[in-house]
Amino acid sequence: MAVRIVGTIGGELFGPGGAIAEDLAAALEFAPNAEDIDVDLESRGGDFFEGVRMYQLLSEHPAKVHVSIGSIAASAASVIAMAGDDIAMHETSTTLVHAARCPIFGTAEEMRKRADTLDTLTEAMVTAYSARTGKSADDIRSLMSEEKYLSAKEALALGLCTEIRKAKKGVRAIDESEVRAGIEAMRTQTMVSATALQIAAIAPPKQTQPSKGKEQPKMDPNLILADLGLPEGATTDTISAFAASAKGAAEANAKIFAALDVDSLDKAVGAIEAFKGLAERATKAEAELQAIRSETAKAKHEALVASALDPNSSSQHAGKLTPAEKTWALSVSTETLEGFLAVAPAVLKGDGKREPKASNGASSKEAKEVAPQWNGKTYAQLSNSERFALADENQELFNEMRDHALTNRLI
Repeated sequence: MAVRIVGTIGGELFGPGGAIAEDLAAALEFAPNAEDIDVDLESRGGDFFEGVRMYQLLSEHPAKVHVSIGSIAASAASVIAMAGDDIAMHETSTTLVHAARCPIFGTAEEMRKRADTLDTLTEAMVTAYSARTGKSADDIRSLMSEEKYLSAKEALALGLCTEIRKAKKGVRAIDESEVRAGIEAMRTQTMVSATALQIAAIAPPKQTQPSKGKEQPKMDPNLILADLGLPEGATTDTISAFAASAKGAAEANAKIFAALDVDSLDKAVGAIEAFKGLAERATKAEAELQAIRSETAKAKHEALVASALDPNSSSQHAGKLTPAEKTWALSVSTETLEGFLAVAPAVLKGDGKREPKASNGASSKEAKEVAPQWNGKTYAQLSNSERFALADENQELFNEMRDHALTNRLI
């Protein structure tokens, strides 16, 4: 089986596209009896944990894993490459290994703890590199500290790959349309081959002495032309063109047979049918994966809404949504909801009651009369989309209007 790990490792964790461990796990589960796994690897890196999980999935699979690195396999992608029983790099490929890193802000104590965590993650990568190359942990740490892009030759010398592929000059890949065209040509060629001996009969027959007492059979050229699909009375030019076409079909056959690694028409047709079956299975698997992704995304979104509605949850967004906002929160995209929660203050106390705000002795009626507004509307009059726009435009006014509305039970 073949798998492609292309783009940012962690995929949607960092933006659209990329590769995630969940997809790789599903692909491997789809082919539990595969004897060989060809991995097309092309990535500048990404999430540490996603990369390590992909490394584990491939290294634990019973099949032989053949890794082919494209232009680059850096950072987390270089860890994935270590799962290969053999690792091929093009002569123009590069790879990069380095210690674990992450963006951080916080107190000195928090940074010291994060540094310890990074040391732990780095050791996990050291283990993978050391197991593949046979080099000591100290040598690997020294290599990682250099943080240097390595050429294919350097990677081979260090044991980070096992072979280097060279560019093939003058060889052009044959695409699917050419394969299908070639098969049709082969069908024509089969008919041509079956009547090849008859083509000569179109030319004037060689004069021979007839046997005494026997009448020599006469060959009708028009019947032969009909067998070949040519019109009655075809000219020499037409016949020559047909012969040239037959020769071209034979050459096409040879290319197709070589591309498919077969030696007969039946085997070539069988190979195409097999490719078609694999494509159909891959399409079905992709649809199933998409359904799983959709269900997972929906569940995550609903969990985010639930945690924001619950003032006692351990989420950083605990209590940032009111019951009146639940329907809106479930209807918007996760990106929109996360943006809203990132700027919205907590409005509920741990006991589930609204957090009161000092009113400086003003009565509820007075408070309502001086309700702050935005574009001529109070918070209670704003639609959910307008509230989000307000939060994006003026965070301070948003907090004031929302707090006023909650304190005075206007929503």
